[in-house]
Amino acid sequence: LAVGVRSVASAERVLDVPRTAFRPVPRVDSTVLRIRPHRPEPLTPGEEHDLRTLTRAAFQWRRKQLQKILRDHPDLALGRDGVERVEAATGRDLRARPETLGPDAFITLARAVARERGGGS
Repeated sequence: LAVGVRSVASAERVLDVPRTAFRPVPRVDSTVLRIRPHRPEPLTPGEEHDLRTLTRAAFQWRRKQLQKILRDHPDLALGRDGVERVEAATGRDLRARPETLGPDAFITLARAVARERGGGS
């Protein structure tokens, strides 16, 4: 969720709401967020689609290294050579796991994957 939101908007915590503010009282506290879209939008619709495809694949296989996800996940399937080209294009060590990447790294990686797959969606 954080990657998806932060790729198209900035989010800031406005206030915390205690569980006692609700009836019936839930088991969790809440937070109100202010979400502001980036202007101009940083991603084209095709890039946004590619980013969502990558993040969905990455977090379905979150315990795998990125190189395996990019090589073998059915929605990506870049093969060994494609993964090497993406790694060279991004300068990122793809032995990392998805949870170690921030939103900007996912955007960079998604753009490189789209180029490798033939220009994106």
